Amino acid sequence: MDNEARRQVVGALTRLAQSTDYRDRADAGRSLASFADVPGAHEPLRRLLLDVTDTFVTRATAEALLRRQDAAGLAAVASALAEADFNHMTWIHTAVLDVFGVFAREGYRTRHH
Repeated sequence: MDNEARRQVVGALTRLAQSTDYRDRADAGRSLASFADVPGAHEPLRRLLLDVTDTFVTRATAEALLRRQDAAGLAAVASALAEADFNHMTWIHTAVLDVFGVFAREGYRTRHH
């Protein structure tokens, strides 16, 4: 996909991220995570990670970013953590445990079976 098409997708997902429905915002966060390396996605992802009305959006977005297992995803989550209140930190921490706990358990199984 060329850069212009990627920017258009980010634009559409950014509009979805402004929905009043938390499910739309969570879907936007999950999808925008795939475009975390596109500069236009940074601010919408930050807003979704710090969603003011529903921490489900926070958790869903954080999980998707962490599952990327790359610098762009980790940077987005770390940046949001710098601004997060205790409630958002708790849900981001839960996402970290959910994502990396799975990998840790899988690694344990493969080494010990």
